[in-house]
Amino acid sequence: MSSRSNKYFYCHIPKTGGTTFRIILEDIFGEKIIPSNNEIETNDQKYPELSEIIDKHKNLEVSKYQILRGHYHLSAQTLFGENCKSMAIFRDPFQRTVSHLKHLIEHTNDFNENKIKEMLDAGNYFLPDNLMTRYIVGEFISNEQDSHRDHNNYIHSRELGPIDDYAAEIEQKLKSLYFISTTTNLDNDLETFLQKEFNYKYVPAKLNTTNDVNLKLSKENKSLIEEHNQLDRYLFELATKYVN
Repeated sequence: MSSRSNKYFYCHIPKTGGTTFRIILEDIFGEKIIPSNNEIETNDQKYPELSEIIDKHKNLEVSKYQILRGHYHLSAQTLFGENCKSMAIFRDPFQRTVSHLKHLIEHTNDFNENKIKEMLDAGNYFLPDNLMTRYIVGEFISNEQDSHRDHNNYIHSRELGPIDDYAAEIEQKLKSLYFISTTTNLDNDLETFLQKEFNYKYVPAKLNTTNDVNLKLSKENKSLIEEHNQLDRYLFELATKYVN
């Protein structure tokens, strides 16, 4: 069972079915979780920027907090020290991308089904490619002052190379995770892990999806999505071998 002194980081990659896990962690850790539920609610139901967390909560490694969770790069685990236990959930990259597109349609005013179709038909893949890979490769947190203020740019805008440049690092980062799962087997993995680690009884919940949006993608659209997520495809297939 988890020790009271353990520190955890949940690298919550968008659209990987992690909202349920986020809520469970709130139930387990209560006031020892950051950002708190109140910090998320007052930020338009979004995780605060990593720079805000770092500025507000000093010396996290020796603080009362036991878990950091959010849409933050895996290297944010170093804020809790070298013994921090990191967790992540991965999703089939095509399914994750479609879920992302549907989310844009439902929750923003800038996109609708026709506009997204027009952009994809024109060969415009306007989302960050290989988003899951972007969250785990590299080392965003450094000793340089204010380096954490470029977090969003580091996640979304940096250039990534071919698979051969990242294959070894992807494997190393996946092996370093204390808990790893995919949406394919998430309920079973959570049930086992939460019981063993926290003595917490997990009640399976339906994956948070946006199925009411009917986004009809052509064969060419699907090929475009796969083309821009080859690193994530490699990552996901490897992750399925390392699930807890």
